[in-house]
Amino acid sequence: MTTRASTSRPSPCTSAPSPFTSSSWDHGTPVWWLATLSEQQQQYEKAGALYLRALSIYEHALGAQHPTTQRIRANYARLLRTMGREAEAAALDQP
Repeated sequence: MTTRASTSRPSPCTSAPSPFTSSSWDHGTPVWWLATLSEQQQQYEKAGALYLRALSIYEHALGAQHPTTQRIRANYARLLRTMGREAEAAALDQP
């Protein structure tokens, strides 16, 4: 007779961990890359939505003043300028 080793599984009744853990910025990286790719393919509306999602992830995970967050914000502002939305881009440039 063989016995099966018991495996420990988390209870489905436990609360879910916060989506913004110390490594959650990792989830923003593919979104950022897709935004950049979409921009290069001149799919500007799609790129804009993806930049906003990446920016939200990075702001929550790393903070608004983190260099990576600021880089994504600058990329999004550049996209807005390309789309002729200067006022929105200028608002992103404000500290």
